[in-house]
Amino acid sequence: MVPRTARQLGRLDRYVRKSCLRAPDGASRCRLSHSLEEALRLASLPGEEEGRIYCFRRVNVSGIPAGADRGVWLDKVQHALRALAGHAVHADEPHAGAVDAVYFNGEQEALETVLRRLTHAPVRRDERRPEWFLASFLGVAPEASAAIQIEAALHRLRAPEMPAGAAAAIVLAAIGADDPGPLLAAVPESTVREWVREWTRTANAAPDSPAVRIPEHFREMVKRVAARFGWRDSRASWLALLVLTYLHPTAMAFGNPIHAVRVALHDLEAAPREPARIPRPKPLLVPSARNATIRFDEFDEDVEETAEAAPAAVLRYSAPVPASPAPRRNGEPTASAGLYFLLNALRRLGIATVLETCPQLRGAGFVEHIFKRAAERAGTSADDPILLCLDCGAKFEVEGILSYRDVWPGNLRVTNRDGFDCDYLLRAWVLAIEWWCWRNGRIRLRETIQRTGRVWLTRADLDVTLPMAEVDIRIRRAGLDIDPGWLPWFGKFGKVIRFHYRSRDDGDVA
Repeated sequence: MVPRTARQLGRLDRYVRKSCLRAPDGASRCRLSHSLEEALRLASLPGEEEGRIYCFRRVNVSGIPAGADRGVWLDKVQHALRALAGHAVHADEPHAGAVDAVYFNGEQEALETVLRRLTHAPVRRDERRPEWFLASFLGVAPEASAAIQIEAALHRLRAPEMPAGAAAAIVLAAIGADDPGPLLAAVPESTVREWVREWTRTANAAPDSPAVRIPEHFREMVKRVAARFGWRDSRASWLALLVLTYLHPTAMAFGNPIHAVRVALHDLEAAPREPARIPRPKPLLVPSARNATIRFDEFDEDVEETAEAAPAAVLRYSAPVPASPAPRRNGEPTASAGLYFLLNALRRLGIATVLETCPQLRGAGFVEHIFKRAAERAGTSADDPILLCLDCGAKFEVEGILSYRDVWPGNLRVTNRDGFDCDYLLRAWVLAIEWWCWRNGRIRLRETIQRTGRVWLTRADLDVTLPMAEVDIRIRRAGLDIDPGWLPWFGKFGKVIRFHYRSRDDGDVA
């Protein structure tokens, strides 16, 4: 089942399921349609550039003269969308299906929410189909069954631009502490087989990977699925593949996934049988940041001769909405918004080549420890949200012997010290970054890092938004605030990093 809407190409894309134009006789419908499309394209909503997704059940815009120019169209559409966005509730709220505006903090969070609600949320007797915004986000028909919507969500997770580790984490987080049986029963076996083949083809040729240890709650999850479908069933292999990919994304990408899955299933099958139980697992990842693609179910426009018409936006609720505190929706405030400007300096110093030459460093979280040490040197608070994606151990340790010549930063002379000192290596890279910033921008490390802004974090995306007052010609001259884009060596699954400047801070939307 392929979604009907076009594949999301950018965060500012808009999809309209159905539109209705009411215009007086003699008006050019072609011109009106073009004006509407342009207004939708130019309108902006809080957080959309950082990845937030809005779903609107119905938008009503009226009071636009037939001969209105583009400024009137943009003002009316902008006002209507902002009014709806101001009343939007998060899709995880219990009453989300009863309102006309829902938002997600990014595509990955949306897919997790969709899978969780479709497989585990109780269905009321008066509901013949899942909530409207699930079908709106997936781009399927509103009357589509839960099984069709689940398959559409999995189709999105198999997209080439979705990191395998992030896709595995989304499925496992959607299952949570519940029984994975309902989700796997709704997935066609052909889809599971195709998914396994795709991930096997993308893995690089390498010797068979050694067996890896699986935590207890994941072991019980796989055992429960195998007891229901059989140890040789493709769904048990698929779940084991998801678990191993989540736990060891790097090893699975450069090893033999099928061998690792077979070894894991063989060990689990040979283990003594115990009553199946699934303890509540720990959070799979850092909390999803308040991270926009806009989805509409219907969009109506009343084009009349005069501008003195009905209000620009009319909100319709099919049920009372209880008041509840809304979560922070415009990112987390940080005092060290310039920390990840240093990613561009790291790239210039050849960190990608170093990690490729010595993969042990990536497994030990080398880059994350560099940023942690740099943040400490700049005086960043230990509880600053900018540090949330530095998911690394308390101490940097590397197994095996590494050559200084292979891991040394390019702008420092290779040390003549004997032996391998991890702490010394970290200090050398932080010093190399600081020296690079001074040589190329005449700016010190603390000045680069200590900047106010907001951080938006998901499994595979990191967005940092700064006010225009933080624009620094030294940063611009050195190219530190250029979007690094996709960095496979940063974070557990790799991340897409983007920097944004705003002329004003929208603050939290009520």
